[in-house]
Amino acid sequence: LVPLKLWHALAIEYFRQKNDNENMMKVLEAATDKELESIQMYASQLHQMQFLMYDAMGASYTQKAVYDGDEDAVKKSAEMYQRGENLNPFDPRTWLSRAWTEFC
Repeated sequence: LVPLKLWHALAIEYFRQKNDNENMMKVLEAATDKELESIQMYASQLHQMQFLMYDAMGASYTQKAVYDGDEDAVKKSAEMYQRGENLNPFDPRTWLSRAWTEFC
C-alpha cells in the first residue's frame, strides 16, 4: 500500500514536469476512490491528504473551465471543493477555492 501523501506528490509531479493533466487526474481519482478509503485508513492524516487531493482536482477543473470555457468543469470543480470543504471547512484554501469557482 502506498501512503496518500505519495499519491498526491505523484499527481502533482505529473502536472509539473509533463503538464500531463489527464494522468494527474487519474492518479487523484484513484487515490480518492471510496473503495480504497478503508484500506488506506492507516494514513496518519487521512482527511488532510484527501483534502489536498480534492483541492488539486478542483484546481484542475477550474483551470479547464477558465481556459476551455467548459461549464461541466465548473460543476466538477465546485463538487471537488465541496468534498474538500466537508473534510476541512476551516482551511483558508477552501474559501479561496470557492471564490475561484464563483468567478468562473
